[in-house]
Amino acid sequence: MQGQNLLKVYGFGQFRVEIGNRVLSEQDWTSKKALDMFKYLLLYPGHAVADDTLIEILWPEIDEEKGKRRLYDTVYRLRSIIDVPGADTYIVKGVTRYSLNPQKQYWFDWREFEEHYHRVFKFRTWESPEEERSLLERGIEPYRGPLLPSDIYQDWTETHRQTYRDMFLDMLLRLAGILQQQGESARALTQLKRGIGEDRFREDFYILGLEILAAQNNLSEAIHLYRHYEKVMEDELGIPPSVRVRQIVEDLDDQGGDLRDLLSSAQIEAGAMVCRYEVFRSICEVEIRRLSRQEGKSILLTVKMAQPLASQDMETLVDNLRQELRRGDVITHRRLDTLYVLLYGTSLDQRRAIARRIQRWLSPKVIGTIATLQWQEITAAGVALP
Repeated sequence: MQGQNLLKVYGFGQFRVEIGNRVLSEQDWTSKKALDMFKYLLLYPGHAVADDTLIEILWPEIDEEKGKRRLYDTVYRLRSIIDVPGADTYIVKGVTRYSLNPQKQYWFDWREFEEHYHRVFKFRTWESPEEERSLLERGIEPYRGPLLPSDIYQDWTETHRQTYRDMFLDMLLRLAGILQQQGESARALTQLKRGIGEDRFREDFYILGLEILAAQNNLSEAIHLYRHYEKVMEDELGIPPSVRVRQIVEDLDDQGGDLRDLLSSAQIEAGAMVCRYEVFRSICEVEIRRLSRQEGKSILLTVKMAQPLASQDMETLVDNLRQELRRGDVITHRRLDTLYVLLYGTSLDQRRAIARRIQRWLSPKVIGTIATLQWQEITAAGVALP
């Protein structure tokens, strides 16, 4: 569909209308009621909406006669904003109804999104996992955020918003499952985290994420994800973790990860995980076992201070480093002059960049003594654990 009169509407995330070479954002609309009426008609293309329905939505507290006058004025303003001079109007009127002009050309991002969804879940037009994956990746692309987010308090938008949100989450979960099957676990986890960010109550995202992390023996990430899930379930819904999630945790524990002990002792916040020294050793041992079965590298960083720090100063240093490092990295200290960091999935080639990131917290001006960094690469052959 091409042409200068093609009306394109982006409803996911920031609302935007394109008519030929004109671009209208929500700030360009001189009438809020005209914009609201336009959005309502957009949600029902091909349908003529009764005058009294529009009046009830736009002015629920005024009488019918006054509502009709306001509706007439609003339609005039709406046409003056979107219509192209010399061309037919986009808003047509029946006897007592208004609708989008069916003779015009339209493109809506939510309709393109919906078409991809139905091709995967309803019509199943794909013939291979690769084709299904391509459909899903193209399908989620238009979804840049909730539908019509500036109208979140408008009742007439909520059903549509929730429907498309659920469709988006279904596509994300299916895509993550395909990525996992194709050996792209990191990308699968990225999609799952995106889904959890969109709906923190969708347990199936946590389950697949924990299964992937369990297969990797990535305990620190598994703990972080489980703790987040547990907090959401208990603090916000008042229910304990489900049987399925508890079973995954028990399976990890059976693999020798001592996950119950880790869950009871680890400090999970943004950034790296902080834990007791004994727990840190267990995580390092699990990482060595993981690398004996899978390709990859990790680093054990030892930070030695020339002089012991005060206990409070060491805690402050650990907290500062925690915030600088990634989620998935692990920090502990055994004495007040030494701390250890497990840098998951990192090679020695990256040590300079990491050193630059944390150096400001290790300068003598900050900690009052000289700190030296010792780097060891963890491989399948093991590493000299502290």
